[in-house]
Amino acid sequence: MTLPIRLRLTAWYFAAMLLMLSLFAAGMFVAMRWSIERTADQDLRLRAVNIENYLREIMPKMTPDHIRHELQERLALRPGDDLLQVSKPDGTWIFRSDAMKQLKIPPDLGFRDVGFRTLGRDSASPVLVTSTVRGLPIRIIALSAVIDRVPCTIQMGTSLQHEYAANRQFGWLLLASVPVVVLLASLVGYSMSRRALAPVDRITEQARLIGAHNIGQRLAVPPARDELQRLSLTLNNMMDRLESAFRRIAEFTADASHELRTPVGVIRSTAEFALMRSRDEETYRAALRDNMEEADRMAALIEDLLALARADAGERPRRNSLVNLGDALDQAFRRSRPMAEEKQLQIVCSLPAQPMFVNGDPNALSRLFLILIDNAIKYTPERGRVTATLRAEQDAAVAAIQDTGIGIAAEDLPHIFQRFYRADKARSKNIPGVGLGLSMAEWIAGSHDAAIEVDSAPGQGSAFRIHFRTLARPPVAEGESRLEARASQNILS
Repeated sequence: MTLPIRLRLTAWYFAAMLLMLSLFAAGMFVAMRWSIERTADQDLRLRAVNIENYLREIMPKMTPDHIRHELQERLALRPGDDLLQVSKPDGTWIFRSDAMKQLKIPPDLGFRDVGFRTLGRDSASPVLVTSTVRGLPIRIIALSAVIDRVPCTIQMGTSLQHEYAANRQFGWLLLASVPVVVLLASLVGYSMSRRALAPVDRITEQARLIGAHNIGQRLAVPPARDELQRLSLTLNNMMDRLESAFRRIAEFTADASHELRTPVGVIRSTAEFALMRSRDEETYRAALRDNMEEADRMAALIEDLLALARADAGERPRRNSLVNLGDALDQAFRRSRPMAEEKQLQIVCSLPAQPMFVNGDPNALSRLFLILIDNAIKYTPERGRVTATLRAEQDAAVAAIQDTGIGIAAEDLPHIFQRFYRADKARSKNIPGVGLGLSMAEWIAGSHDAAIEVDSAPGQGSAFRIHFRTLARPPVAEGESRLEARASQNILS
């Protein structure tokens, strides 16, 4: 089960806050413990150096009893110095405070745990360790020195019981406060996510109300330049495209119904006329011929509609073979010749000597040329001229179909590739067709990475040029391939 986005955001926020605050609390606890020990170490170093200097001052002048007495008075005068003991390497005590006697701290504590590095001829670097003695955490500094030619070990300590207790209380406070803070922050985050996603709810509600009856309605665009504004603009642009497609489909359906209604009506009226009373055989034959012509027209129209429906569904002609553009153009030219001769048109086809190949569907390319040549013948008056040419342009090819027909008005040029579009009545009067040919031509050209360019003016004819952007490498004959292979072998040898 997928959680709502608000709960997911809150859960991620909760986990992130819990992790960050836990790391922060752990860091603060460790930092406090380190600060306690660092402060104690600084104090112990200072006190140990003072004791060492004091011993260097009194040991040459006093007996051991006097030394112990002086150190005892010093401890009494300076609170905090009660954990002190000074010993010789053989284990005899020069001085040992009462607190050290009670705790029974050995003279080698610190040295045996860590060891020390000799800094000079008669002194060593101090060693600092924390040891738990009888349940008490004690920070001890131990140093070795030679005083009045007598090796000594000085150990001084301080209890960290109260400091560690405060550190533990601070840790428990952090442990208790982190969940509370995270919970409160999560509640605030959930409330903020609700307010932040409220515009999304409004956008969703507005989008839900848009349907076929009000497809022109659009979403309100937030004024802030953020993701919600981009989302609203994107959805509005998408609905613009959907509305355009919806209207094209509605117009396409209406135009198709209108075009199919005419042949159906003709077939029906012809049949009714033939059945009104008994007629001779020739009359029946004429009626059947008329119905066959209308049926052929309907079949062609339905075939074009199915092809355009496949184009709308994203289907493209297969491009799995090499097609010679000259052969495809010549085939369309030959199929159009009878209709041109019937109108007494001069029709010319000029093909290059060098074949030009493209990857494509030969039937589709032949139909593309046939549509353009057929249009040129339809809209060219008798004794006019239609010219089809094919030429190479670097690695591309251009096929041109030019006529001396009635031409196309400038205001009609942007619309001639729309389905069922027919120019003004003067242009389309008594000319067969339903206005699907150029739409088919544009689809076939686009599926072969080609573009159609039109130049036309009323009374000056039209010129349709198809630009094929890339040419395929022509197939190599078997003899030529052998020669190339032999030449390559000679080069390698």
